[in-house]
Amino acid sequence: MSLRILFCCRPAYGHVYPLLPLATACRGAGHRVLFGTGEEFRPGLRELGFRAERVGISIDEADRLALGEDPGLNALPREERWRFGVVVFGDVLARRTLEDLRPLLEHDLAADLVVYDETDVGAAAAAHLAGVPAVAHSLGRQVPAPVRRAVFERLAEVARAHDVQALPGDPFDANAYLDICPPSLQDNLPPSPASGSRCVRSPRWGRRMRCPTGSRALVRARWPISRSAPTYRGTWARCGRPRSGWGGWTSTRS
Repeated sequence: MSLRILFCCRPAYGHVYPLLPLATACRGAGHRVLFGTGEEFRPGLRELGFRAERVGISIDEADRLALGEDPGLNALPREERWRFGVVVFGDVLARRTLEDLRPLLEHDLAADLVVYDETDVGAAAAAHLAGVPAVAHSLGRQVPAPVRRAVFERLAEVARAHDVQALPGDPFDANAYLDICPPSLQDNLPPSPASGSRCVRSPRWGRRMRCPTGSRALVRARWPISRSAPTYRGTWARCGRPRSGWGGWTSTRS
């Protein structure tokens, strides 16, 4: 059975690229794949053969909006800097993603599944409101529990503005949590997910990864995140060649 799968992520290399291997595999398996992200990454995704709709704003824009509302966020000491990220990801970004994605899911896209980068929690709220199953796709190491709780509290406020009084579970987990980070690189945190949703991990961590001659490229991506999260992370991504078309996405359920 062919599914309509919406991948939602913020327009940044460290948020889009980790989702590409799964999106490419889903397309290769015959499913219809669509991306929802900021305007900056839509042309590149179209070059890879994916249909891409504008959903939400960039992290840099959210940083500016958050600082415009509360300039004191920029003066937080390094050990409190995570509070800036809570405002950006749990409120500003989540609000804009929810506002853009909810009408698409409820009226236009008729998606069967939403896969979102774990920090794009507005997509989790939109999927819940539309009654669509959702999968949280990790980007690296687990988000610490205090940050998760703080983001969820801000997201709950955003949801209440859309007349939703309660959200189920943890938006970092959704109906399933896809973990792409090797356990040896994790901090000493309780295992995710915390809400009881299914956690799926790669069975090949720890084996040496090779890219034989003539195979698809194996790319090491390294990126700066943003002012609200001043760290560096990296991920491996195996990407296929660009294709034309977007796989026959339709606006009504079959």
